[in-house]
Amino acid sequence: MSEIKKLNKARDLIAQGGHVEARKILEAITSKDPKIRLDVILALLVVFDHVTENDKLLEVTNEGIEITMKNGNESVNSYLLARKSIFMLTHLSSMIHRQKNLMLSASVFEWIGFSLERDKKEFEFIVEKRKPIEKEIESLISSVI
Repeated sequence: MSEIKKLNKARDLIAQGGHVEARKILEAITSKDPKIRLDVILALLVVFDHVTENDKLLEVTNEGIEITMKNGNESVNSYLLARKSIFMLTHLSSMIHRQKNLMLSASVFEWIGFSLERDKKEFEFIVEKRKPIEKEIESLISSVI
């Protein structure tokens, strides 16, 4: 079966709710043709789990952005940049959640501070790690608008 036929079969499966089967087909397509690869990437954005596979979503989105920049496809590039900002916000929200959990007791009992020294170090690490992510998200949103 040609790769275009496989892609179309995967699209049909996605339309019918068969994401698991579609994913297997999509991951087996190894075309180097930028148009086919971009179509595969756009379909993978639908079938990947948006909660547990955020890293994979970012990875394929970055690949799609590279393809659209080379091909000058501005509308799809804007779409992918917007999706990337959403996936990065998901990552950022989990970091913020972890950061808030580290501060839970310190915010209730100000005299406690951090319960462990490693919690304080992790908190500080998250603070520093968040800054470039927040800047990149702002940059992505600005480039889309």
